[in-house]
Amino acid sequence: MSGIKKQRRSSRVSRACERCKKRKIKCDTLKPCFNCVGSQSKCTYKYHSKETSSSLLKFKDNVGVELCNIRNHIAKLKQQQPSEYPIHLQRVLNEVSSSLESLQPHLYFNLDAEEVRSYRGTESLETQVLDSRCGVLNRFLNSKSYKAKNRPPVDTYHGLYSPTLFFTTIGLGWVIKRLLAYSDDKATRETVYILLKYLESVVKQEGEIKMTSGSPFEYYARLNKIGSGHEQVLAHVMSKISPELSQTVSSWEKVDFCRGTDGFAHAVSVFKQFNKTVNFKEMNASSLKAFLEQYDVIVCLCFEQFERSVFSEMYNLANLQDLIYLVRHTYWSQDPFTVGKLISPMCRRSLDLGLNRWEYYIGHDECTAENYRRLWWNSYWWDGWYALVTGKPPSISDEYSSCLFPKQVVELGVDDSMDCLSLVNSVKLESSSIDSFVFFGYILLGRVIKKVFSELLYNKSFTDYRVHAHPTLMNFKEILKELMTKLEKILMIFYDLEKKLYPFLSLHLDLYKAFELYVHAKYVEMCCFQGIESLLIRIQSLMPGSQSNEISEKIKQTKNKSFHASTDLLLHILKKNDGLVFFKSVWITTATTLNIITSFIQNPFLNSIYHLSLLCAITKAYNDLVKDVFLSVDSISRVHQKKFESGVIALSILTRICLQTYMRSHSISEERLLEELKKSGLNSAETAKVLFDMNSSCFRFLLARLNKTGYVKGILEEVDKDLTDLVDHDSKTFQGTNESTVAPRDAASSENELYKMTDCGTLESFVNSHVLPEFWDLIWDDIDA
Repeated sequence: MSGIKKQRRSSRVSRACERCKKRKIKCDTLKPCFNCVGSQSKCTYKYHSKETSSSLLKFKDNVGVELCNIRNHIAKLKQQQPSEYPIHLQRVLNEVSSSLESLQPHLYFNLDAEEVRSYRGTESLETQVLDSRCGVLNRFLNSKSYKAKNRPPVDTYHGLYSPTLFFTTIGLGWVIKRLLAYSDDKATRETVYILLKYLESVVKQEGEIKMTSGSPFEYYARLNKIGSGHEQVLAHVMSKISPELSQTVSSWEKVDFCRGTDGFAHAVSVFKQFNKTVNFKEMNASSLKAFLEQYDVIVCLCFEQFERSVFSEMYNLANLQDLIYLVRHTYWSQDPFTVGKLISPMCRRSLDLGLNRWEYYIGHDECTAENYRRLWWNSYWWDGWYALVTGKPPSISDEYSSCLFPKQVVELGVDDSMDCLSLVNSVKLESSSIDSFVFFGYILLGRVIKKVFSELLYNKSFTDYRVHAHPTLMNFKEILKELMTKLEKILMIFYDLEKKLYPFLSLHLDLYKAFELYVHAKYVEMCCFQGIESLLIRIQSLMPGSQSNEISEKIKQTKNKSFHASTDLLLHILKKNDGLVFFKSVWITTATTLNIITSFIQNPFLNSIYHLSLLCAITKAYNDLVKDVFLSVDSISRVHQKKFESGVIALSILTRICLQTYMRSHSISEERLLEELKKSGLNSAETAKVLFDMNSSCFRFLLARLNKTGYVKGILEEVDKDLTDLVDHDSKTFQGTNESTVAPRDAASSENELYKMTDCGTLESFVNSHVLPEFWDLIWDDIDA
């Protein structure tokens, strides 16, 4: 017993620093500890190994000295005779003393310049500063995977809060691992196989010609195999534009396309006239195809002329107006970062013109001022949209915006001084026209996005590197209190939107402008709660057990909010039953389905046959559109064809995964699941049957398109640190040879199986390979099952 006591005593003392141990005072065991910070003493531990993150950080001495002096003064006051001070003053002194004790040192420590100067490590300073226990940066990247020796970098394309974060290697690994955890039968392996094939097709498309790979005209010239001279390409583009359009605007010959501003203005005028001639209400498969062919040529012309106008007449308001129009009518067809090439200068021009400040409106007539206000608030919304789809912070801050709302919006009973809740509760719906309400709706959505990003997603109280460098120094009680307070306000905003604005908007969904606003609103809701979920998971990973449990309920709540927004969005797109709407919404639909699938995989018992039926119905609608529209298209429209087909294939695979997850988790057969789907209608049973068939039209084109699976090679190269016992990366395994350094047990058969997998042998040999489960275990061994 005495030995045990001695051991405990030794263990307790060893945790204190040398100075506190010598002075026999309580030590908080931090490095440096609170006592050493206050006395500006060197803090050393006899038994503690030196942590790299601590060596790069130092506490701000002046703050520590001031804090120590205050604590000493209060201690002296408290030592006075109690009778000398009133009871309430004694109570205040105790409260102040307790507050100072709980004040967290992470508020006043920063990088040590001397240590940084002498740093010669190979890893980034940010990697070194992070505490070894910290690493949850989003809902897929967990702390277990982040503790690896080589911490994976954050994917900059997807952003911290991007809705397409699913397609990072960590996100895909999470899905595959979960899927195989439910079952590793042949059908499940087939799903893994087609998912790999799909990803390989996406990788191959990235190697193809893109509009962002050069100037738009260079892209067009390479795509159509014509000369690359500007005049030659311009003539070819003009010849592709309908003669009726060229006759309704000023003659081509009179336009100086060498002047960027003139050329851009004329290109957008053609685009405007083109949109006026299109009868969107009576769009069928044939007219949709014709629309896309003309649309692509004109957009290419607009993008080319915009690039030529970037450094010309930055203060040209007419060009800003044309730029907003171009964003408004192309956001759905381009990669978000391509649209961002328009949005970023658009926001900068709006700021440079002073449109964000009321002072610049003085002296203008009301008609001009109203036009300026509309330009500003359009820029404001698109800046928020870009932040939402990329997961990056907005460029425009509410702090520096002091512009009146457009007159038609103010007439609804709201103004720019109101916060989001006041805007929702004050707007007078009974006196609003649909045009005024739609403009107000985009301003409100922009405000909501900015509030979520500033109050939560990029709030330094929750995301500063100091928090992640020393999580042990965090005052979790105060941080959790602040986090919950801000989250409740966000929840209240979306609750009021659901209660007041959505019902009014639903009455006008037959109008495309109202329907588009509804789609944006639901997408904003889904993405905001996705981002909040990532933030909550990130903070939860740092918290001790009791407070971690407290935040779990909020994580569930945000998951449910995001899921219901996703299903509502898909339902209304399906109800619209419009080919052009399907086409313009394919990116949003795919991103929304990605959110739904994460819910299915995480909580399959909380989802219903109704949700499966909805997924099947939307997948069928998109597959039917592929058959109807893309029978024959010209060269440039094939780009749209590939984008659209890629999205439709993704929908098919994701829906198949949801079907299998539901079936395995509920332990029901395929026949039983089809029977349940028949009861829900929407032809969902027939669609599910097609999706279960690997030889169906949904997957045949994908499986037949490629001969080799280079994606597997890419994954192996990406995570070669985890596969040294399976594959020798210096060998020529992926070049068609049989060299391999697989595990000694059954080396020959493993080599053959791996070769078949990388060279796309028969499907049967792949899905029956015993290497597959082991292969994925090795790749994703850091992903929780």
